[in-house]
Amino acid sequence: MLGTKFCSTTAYHPQSNGLAERLHRRLKAALKSYENPTDWYSNLGLVLLGIRASHNVDLDASPAEMVSGKKLRLPGEFFEEVESSETKSDYAKRLTSFMSGLRFSPRREQPARRSYIDKNLQTSSHVFVKVSGHKPPLHPSYTGPFKVLERHNKYFVLAMFGKENSVSIDRIKVARLPNVVSNDDNSEDTDTVVETVPSFVVDTDIDTDLTTDPLLTGETSSALPEIPIEQTDEKRT
Repeated sequence: MLGTKFCSTTAYHPQSNGLAERLHRRLKAALKSYENPTDWYSNLGLVLLGIRASHNVDLDASPAEMVSGKKLRLPGEFFEEVESSETKSDYAKRLTSFMSGLRFSPRREQPARRSYIDKNLQTSSHVFVKVSGHKPPLHPSYTGPFKVLERHNKYFVLAMFGKENSVSIDRIKVARLPNVVSNDDNSEDTDTVVETVPSFVVDTDIDTDLTTDPLLTGETSSALPEIPIEQTDEKRT
């Protein structure tokens, strides 16, 4: 009857929860406006009451009216209670009529913003995952690499710490590994990364005159160069 729909999203991806994030921003702004923001728990009830009773221009109703079908009684509104003879069926009909009378607010067209997505994500076998949330100083921003199990338009399924986790593509980047050896005989998650050590090539065309330099060979000579001693003038009498 209310037309609600449950949708699951990936972790650490606030873009998927736009309504919830805007509510959190509004809630934090209201709590900061109080004289003692540190005592936010004592002010939380009054702030939530104000948000639920505030009038929404687009819906022409308050959140409380959307849920219960009637306005909230705010502190300071002292009215005598009137006994109502309304039954539950009458209340359900009135709520249904109220919900059907609400006008639909079309979504505002957002300007198209192109997001960069690495094309190598569609072919890479391993990826790095961005560390979200609080992390200590000098901590690496990415962790991994992790093996890619499934690819979808908005998220990848990765093998992380012995589990399958769904991670948004906004938090991953390609792991350009030098060499990957897959051990499919043992298990799916036993891929090992083999790092190749570059072999240094010695150039044989070295100037032989450099090898005779005592500074390079480390040889010392017992004959020290003579240092001229400057003659000083006699003291004037």
